[in-house]
Amino acid sequence: MKENLRVKTLITVVWLGTILSASSGMKGASSAEKRELKADIVSSSGVSMGTVTFSSGEGGVTIDANIKGLVPAGTFHGMHIHANNAAGGTACVAPTFASAGAHLSTAGNVHGKHTGDLPVLLALNDGTARYYSVTDRFTLADLAGAAVIVHALADNYNNVPRGSKPDQYTPNSADAIKLTDDTGNAGDRIGCGVIK
Repeated sequence: MKENLRVKTLITVVWLGTILSASSGMKGASSAEKRELKADIVSSSGVSMGTVTFSSGEGGVTIDANIKGLVPAGTFHGMHIHANNAAGGTACVAPTFASAGAHLSTAGNVHGKHTGDLPVLLALNDGTARYYSVTDRFTLADLAGAAVIVHALADNYNNVPRGSKPDQYTPNSADAIKLTDDTGNAGDRIGCGVIK
């Protein structure tokens, strides 16, 4: 009888240990999924423009942008993730932030299909912009060390006329088409932050 009780007790202890271990593993996985990366955005003069936070969760990566100092107020501003793959990874070298390199991208894609293409920011009347979105274009691992760039102009997402339609549009010049393919023709880089 005592031996039978010992076996039952041992089975119960092993069973509880297994449940606790599985529960602990699930909590660990959950906290790993909630991991965050952040970019502190600064202007070319070194003034803080806010933050962009990336967090992993259900459905992909959540992007939470809170940006200020956008001029002129009430206008759209392109925002992209740039590869920052230059030697040394010094993306935010003012005043042009050219050191951030090109958009994070799958080779051969034009703008609008780059991995790092994001929705535009819309500046409110006070020059602030806030947005929240979810994407599965990238993972947090893809973002670490890359850079967020805020642009002076709106992003056209490569939605521009390339051919001649006399009744609707004047075709873009070759230079404008190249800018569109590369960057969405979003203008100067006015803010930059390395994703850490």
